Amino acid sequence: SDRCYAYLQLEQYEQAIDDCTQAIRLGGDNTYDYLNRGWAHFEKGDNDAAIMDLTMSISLYSDDSLTYYDRGLVYAEQERYESAVSDFTKALELDPEYVEAYNERARAFEMLGQEDKALADYTDAIELHPEFDYPYYNRARLYLLKGEQDKAIDDLDSYLKWSEDDAPGHTLLGFIYVRRREFDTALEHLNRAIELDPNYARAYRERAA
Repeated sequence: SDRCYAYLQLEQYEQAIDDCTQAIRLGGDNTYDYLNRGWAHFEKGDNDAAIMDLTMSISLYSDDSLTYYDRGLVYAEQERYESAVSDFTKALELDPEYVEAYNERARAFEMLGQEDKALADYTDAIELHPEFDYPYYNRARLYLLKGEQDKAIDDLDSYLKWSEDDAPGHTLLGFIYVRRREFDTALEHLNRAIELDPNYARAYRERAA
């Protein structure tokens, strides 16, 4: 069981699956062996096997927020967004400060076209953990879709404070400044994006605009 987890951390997923399987065979119903094997299956792209193992883990111990969160991620990967929302919600019931679950549930809400619920979840994530960067970027995208450029800029400034070397963040900020005809500031961010990732095509497109 411990070696299975070690293989998982080393991203040696075949070995992790083999060891977890052996631990299950020898040790009976250990919820974390199913959890770890499920995650190894997910990392290998076998989502159906991941769902089976994570569901088994939940059947053995239903009060672990991590397992619901992990299964929610797999459901989201399968584009089963309502199931993903249900699992992220359960994770939050078990751990109301699970900031990653707020962020991922918001993304699932977005895919379901429920932007207001997504916005609320991103805001909750930011209020819970102001140093967690992803919700700032994601909320900025939603503010931009709603035409609230000033709020989007504020969120992207906060995002880049924590992730200053992120090319998509600089590109999105450059995109906004181009639309505001603040070209010097736009170029500053787009040039930085290209410097960070010379293969990031969107930054070139926005700079050419």
